[in-house]
Amino acid sequence: MESSKVVQLRNVQQASAVAVLPQTVGDQIREQANKSFSDLFRNAVETSEQSPEGKLPVYGPYGKVIIYKPNGEVIHTAGTPINRLRAARAFTTNAIEMTCEALGLVVYVSGLVQLDPSDRSGRRGIREARIVAYEGEAIGAKLSVKASTADQLVDHLHKILLGTYNRLSREFNLAGFQSGWLTLKSSRKDVIPNIPLCLSSSTN
Repeated sequence: MESSKVVQLRNVQQASAVAVLPQTVGDQIREQANKSFSDLFRNAVETSEQSPEGKLPVYGPYGKVIIYKPNGEVIHTAGTPINRLRAARAFTTNAIEMTCEALGLVVYVSGLVQLDPSDRSGRRGIREARIVAYEGEAIGAKLSVKASTADQLVDHLHKILLGTYNRLSREFNLAGFQSGWLTLKSSRKDVIPNIPLCLSSSTN
């Protein structure tokens, strides 16, 4: 019968042999992939040399180029149809314009009053915010909904932004997009503030 010391020594030798076994090619690939997997989501593969540190994406949705100017301005050409198509789209006049140029998204918000025809005083009726969303080069609205309260209005706007981002992320490669780009910017912040993608972030 082997002594306990001999058995312990053999166990140590076996453990050492296991520890120094060479990695297979598959092990090396998996180890590297584990280290860099998160880069697929955080960093763009095709980057612009003109962007800060040369790390931001060249393209946005619809294959549209992102332009980085020396003064720090970023131009998302996916958003250029917003101004060009405004006159051709419905419900764009006398409305607050909410834009996310990075996604080629624009939403128009206006007040809608409908008086009760049975009330001759003209004082009864309903009032709602009309919300009309357009994307890319489309002339027709992607979505048209109404909100009867301020909470409903904010919820609708946020859902439009979030839903648009999720869908375009599936249809195009948006890795490396900055959180600051993903905001619905209001033409009248005194009435409707900007709507960011993340509503839970602290204001401090």
